[in-house]
Amino acid sequence: MNLLKNIITIKNSNNALFFTLLLPINLLLVTSLNCLSTEEIMTEKKIPPNSSTSTISSNNPTPTLSEDNEPFALFEYAEAVILLRAAEYHQAAQQFDKVIRIHPNLHKAYIGRALALSHINQLPAALEDIEKALELVPNYAATYNARGVIHANNQSSQLAIFDFQKAISIDPEYPEPYENLGFLYYKLGNLINAKINLEKAMSLYKKMNNTQKTQSLLDALSRLNP
Repeated sequence: MNLLKNIITIKNSNNALFFTLLLPINLLLVTSLNCLSTEEIMTEKKIPPNSSTSTISSNNPTPTLSEDNEPFALFEYAEAVILLRAAEYHQAAQQFDKVIRIHPNLHKAYIGRALALSHINQLPAALEDIEKALELVPNYAATYNARGVIHANNQSSQLAIFDFQKAISIDPEYPEPYENLGFLYYKLGNLINAKINLEKAMSLYKKMNNTQKTQSLLDALSRLNP
């Protein structure tokens, strides 16, 4: 699922160029689906000294998957992420329900379910899931980025700006909140801040050797400055 439907068209009328940015409400911004990958969960695993069953991140002291139910939980979790990427939001929410029942301390499952719920008009429940994810991992930038996306898609621009900036303050090398903030500023007509944030996102994607995202933002920036 690509949550960025950023279609820029150029029209020639009376020798003047007009740029039209089409941003459907539920497809406004990039979200943090990369943070939901099962690969990241596996690389985060570390056995804490006083537990033989739960695992935590080496960077974030967060319980993830227990040894007993880990294979089944990972399978169900991967299926939930696939459904979310496919924009099957009702099914994704139900699948994340199953994951959370298996392991209620997997914070990324709450992020995923929040994103799914936000697309099926269940905003209060989505925000509750974000709060639960923050309770489990208080300083996880992707959670704030996800909540920013939810707020932006529900026309709560100032709340979205706060969350994107919070994500940036936690992890200044995380490109997605800069990108989201840039496109939100563009929507609000603040072209200066839009350019600053999109350029920062582009530079970070370039450092990550993400050529596709780098080129996409380069194209967007070229249209901001005809």
